[in-house]
Amino acid sequence: LCAYANEHLRGELGEGTLWECLLDAVGDLRRMETELDELAVKLSQPGCSDAVRNRYAERHHEFELRGGYTYENRIETVLTGLAFSKEQHQWPMTRFSGGWRTRAWLARLLLSEPDLLLLDEPTNHLDMDAVKWLESFLREYPGSLLIVSHDRQFLDGCCNRVWELAFGELETYKGNYTAYLPQRAARYADRLRRFEQ
Repeated sequence: LCAYANEHLRGELGEGTLWECLLDAVGDLRRMETELDELAVKLSQPGCSDAVRNRYAERHHEFELRGGYTYENRIETVLTGLAFSKEQHQWPMTRFSGGWRTRAWLARLLLSEPDLLLLDEPTNHLDMDAVKWLESFLREYPGSLLIVSHDRQFLDGCCNRVWELAFGELETYKGNYTAYLPQRAARYADRLRRFEQ
């Protein structure tokens, strides 16, 4: 996360506020909202076509399904969870330190809800309360997650599968990090037994 945010996204933060930065993460919903407003104006005019009615119904349904009526609440929730104060929502991004900018990018990534979310050491720059909130948020995440972390407690709280590169292969273990340890020990013992035979 840190390397990606610092190398690839630094220029996109711009001079806008934290809130504006996070609104960009839900830009597709905001464009849909604008289209719905324009269609509503057309619907109110006499002689409105069936095509306009159908388009409005389709877009409205999609907007609702994708959480269009709750995106501002979701932004508030994520900012609060990552320990941004209400006052900081209106700060320009240039006012934040590197660690807080990384938190802002994490918030932006979480709000964009990609199908696959790749997180490299996501707990860096987070205090304990923010780590607990992130853990809880990721447990409910609707997409797939790939997390690289040295924080064993965090991995225990949000992962249900562990991958390990070992013996030239990628091995999969079911469960969280704590569940992985005895499985790994058993596999190693089995390898050692077979090697000795």
